[in-house]
Amino acid sequence: MHYKNNKTVHFIPRNTESIGSSRLRVFAVARRLRNMGFDCKVYEPPRLYTKYDLTLRRFKDLWRNAVLLLKISRRGDVLFGQKIHSQPDFAYLVILFCKLFGMKFIFDFDDAIFDRPLWRTKSLVRYASHVIVGGEYLRQYATNYNWRVTVVPTSYDPVVYDISKYRKKYRGSAVTVGWIGYGTHHRDNLSLLAEPLRNLAKRYSLRFVCIGVLGDQPIIDMFSNIENLDFVRVDAIDWVDERIAANEIFQFDIGVMPLLDTVRAQGSCGGKALQYMLLEVPTVASPVGEIQYFIKDGANGLLARSSEEWTDKLASLINNKDIRSNIGKAGRQTILSACNIDTNIIVIKDIISKLIG
Repeated sequence: MHYKNNKTVHFIPRNTESIGSSRLRVFAVARRLRNMGFDCKVYEPPRLYTKYDLTLRRFKDLWRNAVLLLKISRRGDVLFGQKIHSQPDFAYLVILFCKLFGMKFIFDFDDAIFDRPLWRTKSLVRYASHVIVGGEYLRQYATNYNWRVTVVPTSYDPVVYDISKYRKKYRGSAVTVGWIGYGTHHRDNLSLLAEPLRNLAKRYSLRFVCIGVLGDQPIIDMFSNIENLDFVRVDAIDWVDERIAANEIFQFDIGVMPLLDTVRAQGSCGGKALQYMLLEVPTVASPVGEIQYFIKDGANGLLARSSEEWTDKLASLINNKDIRSNIGKAGRQTILSACNIDTNIIVIKDIISKLIG
């Protein structure tokens, strides 16, 4: 059923389409809504300025953004802002227009953006017409300031993750453990794997594929110095085409998502692990953030709390191909049900429809 209305949904992403969070929570959502009959516009992320950067370009941006928000307010359109708390100039304008004109504003975030005492984050949540969050931990925070909060997990296109489209490449008898992400941001998290992989490489023929290293030397040194470990580093891939990342992940025998237990990690929505599971790759993850609500330890994935558990649980998968297969299949069914964009787009559509209807 197509929805027809003369209102427009204006999407302001945190990043470009090359960054997973914006690609999946803004660009993919806007495309789906257009197919459902909504008028959607996606803008470039607002430019960031330092506190003392009093340039003409900054004032032009302020003026241009103020005119846009005034237009949205007067027309009764909807602003969909993704993690705009990190774009101070724009965030302050949004708060102002919500207070003065009752602008219809949806605030979307999928990270623990409240780990710093920034009043603008609380204000954005408070004045939003609706708040969409990526997980339960974030919902608990947001409901302190706004009762109109809905959990919508980061969602994936089942067509892209149709495993019949991908083929395994033969790479010998070694078991491939894989990680994908933005290496520099996860250096400390990846350090959780160093000791377990060092122990396992003494006992098994093991390959560790790390995608998204970005030439980060500490990460390279961390794993290239492990004796008997075949460390395969991939600095970067084309992130915009999700099929490229999906094909790389499909080559893993085991997917890993290590996370230190920090405030920010508690708000993690587990994107890497969700992708592994969608592609039927058995997953071992830290029980931190949203992933602990998806993985039932030993059934559709494995949770590892300590170095010893990482070693033991990886070993259990390395040792038994049948266990890897069973856990991989169960994980895929879990995520196909919970994180399917065909299902979750209906939730977002209904939120927007109520605002502009």
